[in-house]
Amino acid sequence: MLEWTDSAWMDDSTFAASHVRHNLEGLSVVIPPPVLLSFVFGAEWQDAPPDGTDLTMSFRSRMPGMLGATWRGSDLSDNDRDGIRREIQIYKDIRDTLSGASATLLTPQVSDDEQGRWDVLQETDFSSGMSVIFAYQQAAGSDHVNVHPQGLRAGVQYDVVSLDGSTSRVSAADLTADGIRVDASGGTRAHIIELRPALDATSSSTR
Repeated sequence: MLEWTDSAWMDDSTFAASHVRHNLEGLSVVIPPPVLLSFVFGAEWQDAPPDGTDLTMSFRSRMPGMLGATWRGSDLSDNDRDGIRREIQIYKDIRDTLSGASATLLTPQVSDDEQGRWDVLQETDFSSGMSVIFAYQQAAGSDHVNVHPQGLRAGVQYDVVSLDGSTSRVSAADLTADGIRVDASGGTRAHIIELRPALDATSSSTR
């Protein structure tokens, strides 16, 4: 059946963002993430959900799988529309990597009441070597997490690109041993980092 399945609807409960995210993290062990479909439902970030979800968190909690959305346009402010356009463009930019990716959960799943902890998921397209890391701070508290990627190509330099604006070049060995520090910043608790095998593999590593 899975061979002929374009998408798999995970759960009739498609709210809140943390619930959907944890479904994705658990099911990706047995089902390819690109077929795990969920929706950003309405303007859920406006309803003061108990996990403090913001617009960016709403969208990025679904991005590891197949991103869907449904809402009434009249419910959205101009800021909402701008934010939605931004997040959909981010999803389009990383979709090629995600479409052939396998998932690895880099931290234990975090329950809604575990404040200050993070859950981190890595998706890797082994044909291209590209990886996308999704890091989510569960609630206010710990201001950073150190993420240790897995399955990197030995001897390769990676461009580490944070969608919050920073870029560095680091060797696979250093990434695996030392990890990547992800800081709580930028007005959201959801962060995305791309690991791109460097075209110039002889370039020196920067930390």
